[in-house]
Amino acid sequence: MVTLKTPSLEEIREDIPLLVNHFSRLACSEMGLAPKRFTAGALEELMRRPWPGNVRELQNLVRRVVMFSPESMIRSAELRDLEGVGGQTAFDQVLLGEGDYGEIESYNQAKERLLKQFTSTYVSNLLEKTNGNVSRSAELSGLGRASLQKIMRRLGIKSDSYRGE
Repeated sequence: MVTLKTPSLEEIREDIPLLVNHFSRLACSEMGLAPKRFTAGALEELMRRPWPGNVRELQNLVRRVVMFSPESMIRSAELRDLEGVGGQTAFDQVLLGEGDYGEIESYNQAKERLLKQFTSTYVSNLLEKTNGNVSRSAELSGLGRASLQKIMRRLGIKSDSYRGE
């Protein structure tokens, strides 16, 4: 028997820039995106953060930022934009919705709203990156062309509005 102890990100903060760049390269490669890099300021901000979810949490954050960032250089502002304000992440804001306890929506309503928002943002991002090319978008997403078109019809998304002039 061998026991291996892997250090937490808190113990190896100096490795965070290496991990971020590695995860960014992987995500860009998997999604067929041009390489994206994080500015020194963004890397410093990531090094200062607590990482209770450890490496997996860092990897998920990098993937989201890479997927939704239109720029090749990712800055601190984009990290904050993705995460929202007041310590809540954008994901938390979508889940919790608006209002107080008297206005909580049902689980199914919240799930449907979250999935619709994610799908709409994801498809719009794909079409923007491919200049409205549905075939290429389907290929990048791993969906069939017909499936992507069905999703687009359901959400009222038109590929023409993403084509350059």
